This record gives sequence, structure tokens and C-alpha cells, in this order.
Amino acid sequence: LPPRPHNLCQVCWEGPFAAQLGLFEKALDLEELLKGPYLSDGGYSYSISQASLNFGAATGCVWCKLILPTHNRLPNTQSSDDESPTSEENLEVRVTVGRSISDSAALAMGSNSYQELLVIVNSFPGFGATLYASADDPAAAYITGRPPLLDVGSTHTLSLAKTCLDECIHEHKHHDALLECPGSESLLPTRLIDCTDPERPRLASTAGQSGKYVALSYVWGQDQPHKTTTANIDAYKRGIDPSLLPQTIRDAIRVTHSLGLRMLWVDTLCIIQDSAQDKLNELGHMHHIYRNAYLAIIAANAHNVSEGFLQQRTAPEVQPTLPFVCTTTSSSPSDVNGTETASQVGQIYMTDPHYFDKTVGFWGDADRDPIKARAWCLQEYMMSPRMLVFASQTIQYRCSTTVRNVGRGRLSLRGPRLPGALLLPTTPAIEPLSVEWSAIHDTWLWIVQDYSRRAITFPSDKLVACSAVAAEYHRVLRSDYLAGFWRASLLKDLLWHVPENARRPRPTTYRAPSWSWAAVDGGIMAASFLGEDDENVIAELVRCEITLKEAALLFGEVTSGTLVLRAPLI
Repeated sequence: LPPRPHNLCQVCWEGPFAAQLGLFEKALDLEELLKGPYLSDGGYSYSISQASLNFGAATGCVWCKLILPTHNRLPNTQSSDDESPTSEENLEVRVTVGRSISDSAALAMGSNSYQELLVIVNSFPGFGATLYASADDPAAAYITGRPPLLDVGSTHTLSLAKTCLDECIHEHKHHDALLECPGSESLLPTRLIDCTDPERPRLASTAGQSGKYVALSYVWGQDQPHKTTTANIDAYKRGIDPSLLPQTIRDAIRVTHSLGLRMLWVDTLCIIQDSAQDKLNELGHMHHIYRNAYLAIIAANAHNVSEGFLQQRTAPEVQPTLPFVCTTTSSSPSDVNGTETASQVGQIYMTDPHYFDKTVGFWGDADRDPIKARAWCLQEYMMSPRMLVFASQTIQYRCSTTVRNVGRGRLSLRGPRLPGALLLPTTPAIEPLSVEWSAIHDTWLWIVQDYSRRAITFPSDKLVACSAVAAEYHRVLRSDYLAGFWRASLLKDLLWHVPENARRPRPTTYRAPSWSWAAVDGGIMAASFLGEDDENVIAELVRCEITLKEAALLFGEVTSGTLVLRAPLI
């Protein structure tokens, strides 16, 4: 082992860092971990006393400083001063470096486009972070991520993005059909922006044609006076002056054209905004618009439509850095087996660690892009089979089968994806409440948790803004949809709750029954993560009905709801 770096204590240097942070150990499963104490194997394990941890942090050990805050965040840990951990207490720490465990599609395809550090303390999640190394550092042979690209709007970067798209089209069609990316031709939305001439885009009616188009997902953030109305639609069909458009839409037109594509869908231009009938028609097809798009442009970094998303990114602040032991092997003719002969110390960088929060039960959100806070953007992200994500840090390409950072730059953007069964053109018949059905249903609950934390401009859109995702789940779950719940699992679903000591106001205008999570503002905890035992169910569902505002929108607004349960009095 090389000499100990100055920013590590002896315990950490001879333990997890000598073991290369568990890089070559069995990977840990985050989804299993978040259901309760992690009792499976995997990762590199070691024990450290509270006294040693405190001493290491006080004397500048960067790893001890990262571990130290985890103790009071753990479930069943007291945070009061009189019950603080004793110096004799030992912490059992488990660490691993592996593929991103936050993306099921990447795992299923064995994607290794970036790696994630995960730390468990006393069998509960401590913190995680995404790792990267400079290309000329010896650690680059072990760590696949690279510093982020900052010039996201340059010709070079957009060329790299086009390469990602082209490789996806030609290679991923040969993968397992369950995760196969859709083909290039699909039924076009009612209207699209023709970007053939970026200096003179125009609104085009598709008249039921098939073809390729790009869809834009972005944060409105303000009124859009340029929107399509009954008064300007004919003029827009002849041509649109780009100077009238906000920067985000102009950037989307440029990217579409740079990728060699012609048609672009933008809600504010492709839906007649002052026509209630046109809005109703288009909302009814919203799940098809993003699902059938050849590519979605995700303007993740823009707080509002005027900001744009192609500006030069700011270099990140100095990230926590860690030493990494890099072993070298002999290449002499007499040593054909490649015996280890020496080690050198490289350097790896990590994102700001995202810690587990016991009050809400999920990872503290490491993704600070504005789009992560908006309700409508979640389903646009989830429904899109291919995405070019313009984040505040860099640019990333995602599809149904893999995640790739353009230029291999590190990016920590997370987000739930649809289960593989929902990606099939024809959904399989799954027995309600079977193991497979329940596994898919649990992913819905994950989505509800994420969605409930997001802001929405019009409270009446609470159910509408996730209706496309609900429609996709309905194809597989095949159960009545009841204001955010499924009839087949209703008793369990009703056990949602708000985080401890949190207050969740209700809107002044009715939008959902009081028993629905959609009736409150703010993040909730879904039932799947409360550890209920189905064998102890004592209630019986007598009746549950909801009244839709529009009969044609099966997953949209409701005007009333009734729930009747039968259970013994205790």
C-alpha cells in the first residue's frame, strides 16, 4: 500500500481505501435497502468506533467527515443532546462503487456509463454520490465518469449528442424486446413546428401523417404571450418570427435542426391555448405525444421559458476529492501472468453527497435542476423513450435501455423510469396482486412520492399532470383508477401519510377526495415503504367510486369521490 495521503486517517486508509471502496465487491441494491434494514451481502464492510470517527473528522480525514453526519439521520436514532452516541459505540460501515443503482433500465442492460458510491451505516442507507476522474489520472482506468462538458450548445457537443442518438437507433433495436427503444416512425401529433429553416420556423398541421418528431419538456415559469391562439394560428402556419419566441423555444428549434431532424412539438405553440376544445383533445392524447416522440429535449436547467438552455455551463465548485489506490501489473516477458508489482494513488471526484433523510424516508434530492421541481415535467420525462437532458451541470443522453453522459461527463440527474413491461407495444397479462403485479405497482408508489413533492401552477391539474403515466400503468395493472389509487390495492394504498411533523395544506377548491394523496400539497410517503403485513388486514372495502369531470379523460380531474370501509371497532 502506498504512503497514506494527508487527508485520510490510518483506519480509513488501511480499510475501505485499501479495498478500493468496494469497487470489485458485489454491488448493493438500493431498492432493497430502502424497504428496511439491509441484510444482504455486498460491498466492503468495516467497523469504526464513534471515538475514532470523531477523531478522524477533527484531524482532517475527508472520509470520516463524510460518514460522521450519517448517525443522526439513521432510523431509530435519537438526536437529543442527552442521548448522543457514546465514544465506545461501533458503527458498521459498508461501502461499494458500482453502476448507478438509481436507474433500473441501466441496470437491466448492464450499463456502466457512470458509477455511484453508496455507503450503508448500521444496515441503513448513509449517503451516495456519483464519481468521476480526469482522463489523464491513473484512477481513470477504474472510474468511468469524466468531468462534465460545459459548452453544451457548441457544434462539437451537439455532434456528440447526435452520435449518441444514432448509435441508439442502430444498436438498441437488437436488445431484449422488453427494453427495446421504439422505431423511428409514429403517428404525428395534430400540429408541429417545422424547423427546416431555423430562421423562419412555421406551424404545420400533420393531418394524420406518420414520421419523426422531437418533443420539448421545459418549465414555463411565466406567461407566454407568443402562444398559439385562434387569432394567430393562420399567421403561424405561414411562418413565425424567431425574435417573438422565448429563448428556450429558440434553443429547441436550433437543437432539432442540428440533430438533422425537422419537426418539433412544443405545447404552447402546438395546442391552441384559448380553445377549451383543442386543449381537451390534446390532453387526451398527451400520453402518446411524449411516448411516441423520436426524441425529447429536456430543458432541465431553465427556471423559465425565457432563460434558454444552451448557455455555457459554469465550472462546478471544488467537489469533495478522494484518493484512489491504482494497482499496476508487471508486463515483463518473464511475468506472463501479470503479477501486481506496484500501486499508485489517483484522485477521484464526487458530487455533493446526498444523505438519507429519516423524516421523509428517501434520499435527499441531489438534483437541483428546476425541472425536478415541476409536476408536469415528471411525466414528460418518464414517458419519453429517448431524451437529451440539458442539465445545469452538463448534458446527458437517456433511452429505454441505457444512460450515457455525452462526452462521458459526470452527471447526477436521477429520475424514475417506467418498468420494462410498460415499454412493450402489447402488455403481458399479469395476475392482479401477483408478485410481478405488486412489483410494478410499487414503482407507481415511488412515482407518487416523487410527484407529490413537485409544484404545480394550477391546483386543479394535480391529477391531470400525471394522467399520462397513470394511463400507461393502467395498461398493465388493469385495475380501476381512483383519484391516484388502484382498486385492486386500495386498502394498502390508503395507508399513505405525510412525513413526521410536516404540515400539508389542502387547496381551497376541491380537486380530489380527502382520502387521496392528491388532496394535499407537498410530499407524502406511500404505503409500500411502511412495512405493512398483508396478513394483518382487517378492513374490508365496501364501495369506492369517483366522478370524472370529463368522461373522456379517465385519469384526469374528478369532482367527487366516495369511500366506504367496513372494519371492527377497537
